[in-house]
Amino acid sequence: MELTRAIARVMDMDIEIRLGSWSNIVADLEQGEIDVVQGMFYSPGRDLKFDFTPPHTSNQYGGVVRRDTGHPPATREELAGRRWGA
Repeated sequence: MELTRAIARVMDMDIEIRLGSWSNIVADLEQGEIDVVQGMFYSPGRDLKFDFTPPHTSNQYGGVVRRDTGHPPATREELAGRRWGA
């Protein structure tokens, strides 16, 4: 958000940053209640509804499991039945 605020200052733009649940934010974007969303990952389905800028950041994630629980899941199917933590 700080980068967005800095860009807005340089471009002399008046912006409002809203926080909310992801489902409400996406619904507001779809209905034209808000103009821009930060941090939405690209997907072919979303590309049918929204226009995306070229990415400026690359995010990578990895799953971590305890050694005594077997191998880390390699597919979505192997995630079934696992408990999640943050």
